Amino acid sequence: MKRSKMIHQICWIIAISIILPGCSTLPFTPSSPEDSKQPQPDFEVIFDGNDCIVTGPSELPAGEVTTHFTDKSELDAELWLVYIDEGKTFQDHLDLQEKPGDWYPKPSWDHYATRIYGHSEDINGARVDIETWNLDHVAEHIIFCYVSSPQMIWFAHPLFIVEAEE
Repeated sequence: MKRSKMIHQICWIIAISIILPGCSTLPFTPSSPEDSKQPQPDFEVIFDGNDCIVTGPSELPAGEVTTHFTDKSELDAELWLVYIDEGKTFQDHLDLQEKPGDWYPKPSWDHYATRIYGHSEDINGARVDIETWNLDHVAEHIIFCYVSSPQMIWFAHPLFIVEAEE
């Protein structure tokens, strides 16, 4: 009887040792340094509390656009993009302000662009928002820095979205 119990236990051990490796997950492969890098931005925006500075192209094809927005201010600023009706220009926005930072209500000819995804990181004491936008409207867009409290706005740069090449 002891012998049959021992054979039974050995059979279970063999069965488990055969089944478990088949149930295990694939071995962990650490990602390479290239995998952990953030996507290269189409343009970068830095806000220091006085200026909203854009580095990047003035024209991009319609589609998804990646941005890096660095807020070095104490104002909790955000990056926003709007596209404007035909016949309106970046200068029309500037003409509505007495000085950079002065807030005014969004004109009827502004239309918010769609932010698809975003996350924030703290890099060297500054908040960096890495965002993906769907800029599918072929039109002039305006890049600006916005502070909600107190309401302030800095118009930084026009961005022309053109037909994507196929």
